[in-house]
Amino acid sequence: MDAASSKFSVWFIVFVLLSSHVYAAEMPESSNPCVDGTYNNSGRRCCRCSTGQYVKDHCTADLQYGKCERCPPKTYSSQPTNLDSCEPCTSCKDTNANLEEKEPCTSAVDAKCQCKQDHYCSSGTETCRLCNPCKECPEGIKLACSAHNNTVCNDKIEEVNNNGVIIGVGSLIGVLLVALSAYCIWKCYRKRTLTQRFNPDQLTSVADVLPLSMGGAG
Repeated sequence: MDAASSKFSVWFIVFVLLSSHVYAAEMPESSNPCVDGTYNNSGRRCCRCSTGQYVKDHCTADLQYGKCERCPPKTYSSQPTNLDSCEPCTSCKDTNANLEEKEPCTSAVDAKCQCKQDHYCSSGTETCRLCNPCKECPEGIKLACSAHNNTVCNDKIEEVNNNGVIIGVGSLIGVLLVALSAYCIWKCYRKRTLTQRFNPDQLTSVADVLPLSMGGAG
């Protein structure tokens, strides 16, 4: 009877130890008051302050919150923190960047900016720091300007413009050819007229007459 009791006591002690070990392993997770995790400060594990807050005073006991306060205006904290200050909000009011505010800054979320109307961002990222004016297309738009793409102008109109240039150059060459032909015709006509006016035979006859006239006068 004593042997059986001793064996039962041993198994009971083993069972209690195993149960205590399992319970101890699960206890920290279920009893931990730090919802957003902990950080070390002066040898103590302090609870992190929640999103939208900052640590004004650190904890004085293990697994306890210090003094957490809400971020001041124009600042934010987007995740649980152990920092003693918040991040400054992004400003969308830079006149040279062509930006405007899409969503205001809160204690937990930074402000979101977007391009002003008729402007686009060439960076291709969600966060834009500089926007450029959209291209104007008097001849027509193929693809409208968007937040991250410039305007694409109509290709067909550009082809017509190129054809117009080619036609204009061809017309100018034609006019020059006509003018050159007219000049050649005029030059040939002038040469023929001069040849007929000053016939060498007539000049010889006049030369023969002049000496006789001069001799008779003497």
